[in-house]
Amino acid sequence: MVICEMCGKQVGKGIRIKVDRAILVVGPECTRFGTPVESAQRSEPRRTPATYVQPRDTTSAVPRPVRKEAGREKDPLERRGGELVLDYSRRIQQARNALGLKQEERAAKLNEKKRVIRELESGSLVPNDALIRKLEKQLKIALTENVAQEYKMPTVKRKEMTLGDLMKE
Repeated sequence: MVICEMCGKQVGKGIRIKVDRAILVVGPECTRFGTPVESAQRSEPRRTPATYVQPRDTTSAVPRPVRKEAGREKDPLERRGGELVLDYSRRIQQARNALGLKQEERAAKLNEKKRVIRELESGSLVPNDALIRKLEKQLKIALTENVAQEYKMPTVKRKEMTLGDLMKE
């Protein structure tokens, strides 16, 4: 017995069909959704011809330092140094204005587009870690803060807790 991959019914013998680029095993009722595929035909990925890459001259190359393995990956919030402050857009705009720079000039110094600065200052764009570090360094402001928030488990009056109980707390 085979289970139809379209409708989930159990069928005696499955029929292979092609729907878009996927090949599915379906029952006779669901064959109308695709085109039948012969069992000898396999869907192998197309191979593109390899491009020739000219080898580098290793005699004049400067050896690169080997990166040390950091072991286990740290939590991204711990690595960054805290949470992004809620008023980051106001802080960025005030720091830029204090330096007497236009958005175009700040974007050029940060090596970013003017649109990025405009969206950061309007609050419609949340900066990633790398951009936060660049902004903090060049504007000399703090955009992150350490937040030590502990979760307090709600007290339960009944023996069992439901999802509704969690939503009320």
